[in-house]
Amino acid sequence: MARSSRKKSSRTSPRSSSDHYSRSPHSRLRVDFSETKARLIEALTPLIEEWNLYLEEVKVGRASSGMVVRLTLDLPEGPGGIDSDTLTEVSRAIAALLDDVDLLEGSYNLEVSTPGAERALTCLRHFSRAQGRLVAFHLTDGTAMTGRVRAVTEMGVDVELDGVIRTIAMGGIASARVQIEFGRNEGSEDPDGFKEPEDHKGSQNPEVPDNPDPAEGEDEE
Repeated sequence: MARSSRKKSSRTSPRSSSDHYSRSPHSRLRVDFSETKARLIEALTPLIEEWNLYLEEVKVGRASSGMVVRLTLDLPEGPGGIDSDTLTEVSRAIAALLDDVDLLEGSYNLEVSTPGAERALTCLRHFSRAQGRLVAFHLTDGTAMTGRVRAVTEMGVDVELDGVIRTIAMGGIASARVQIEFGRNEGSEDPDGFKEPEDHKGSQNPEVPDNPDPAEGEDEE
């Protein structure tokens, strides 16, 4: 996962009326940044699309130094990756836009990254990005398997299992996660990324464990 960070300090401003603060008797102060997040998405999406990129996720939280904005960028579709130079350049463009439009009050830290190597796949676009990758599936009928994604169509996801292509409908997928393959060139335009023995192309695997995403921090939206 590539990452670029940038810090910015500005004048101290009153709390925005769109961000809601609350405290329960047994918890520390919580802040609802949902409206700030919505404004960021609206302002940043056109800029990111100019770079032929996709705004995957926006998280807004806080730290002792001020607000923290975490953006996850991805390619719109298909295999490949975002190189570090492009990530750095688009991060600078995002920071400049945030300074110009003054969407964020006070000091903030901007972090721009790409999805992790073992990302969870939850929509057709994710599977399009995972073409050529080895993916662990858990199906709604209880079946677990690991196969290589070969194509994505309106019918579902074409997965190679033991040399045979099987189409899995999106509605039949309970969860799916990309698997790390050592020696694979993650930025390769080749859907496979590297040559490997035929017996590694995917197989039924009922012992694949669940690997849920870690819990998010309570101050992030």
